[in-house]
Amino acid sequence: MTAEESPMSKVVQTGIVGGAFGALAATNITYPKTPFVTQTTLPEFFRSTNSVFAKSITAGALLGLSYSAGKHFTKSIRQQDDMWNDVVGSLAAALTVGIYKSNIRITVGAALLFAPAIYAMKRVNFEIDDTASRNAVRINKEARTDLFLQTKLKELNSQDEALDTAL
Repeated sequence: MTAEESPMSKVVQTGIVGGAFGALAATNITYPKTPFVTQTTLPEFFRSTNSVFAKSITAGALLGLSYSAGKHFTKSIRQQDDMWNDVVGSLAAALTVGIYKSNIRITVGAALLFAPAIYAMKRVNFEIDDTASRNAVRINKEARTDLFLQTKLKELNSQDEALDTAL
């Protein structure tokens, strides 16, 4: 198992990506205020937006870390790689949201939002992958059939030429 395939590196990578999405969200939150920033108000703007960026990056990183950790922990316990690992990961992310906000209603709401969304996404991906693999098998069979027919035609042509030369 290489470093890129280890669960711990995937958890860290997901945390980093979550932090990047948090920074993107913070940029979106603070952007409407930027046209009104002048040279004199710039230090105050940075002080006021630092907390928004810090909270958003932390929240995004925690969501990514908890989702990935829950997913890989469940995968290691169950010894199966299926969509239920992702559902458990989404429930771990919902729990993180609830702990971060200190609100049980938000936890339940996030769980009711995250788990079905992840399940539906994985189900659609499974159907797409299954269809793609069936299509690849069909194309492979067609290619093998074409190759077989070309070989038989060459054999028949060589036999036909042999008969023509004999006659």
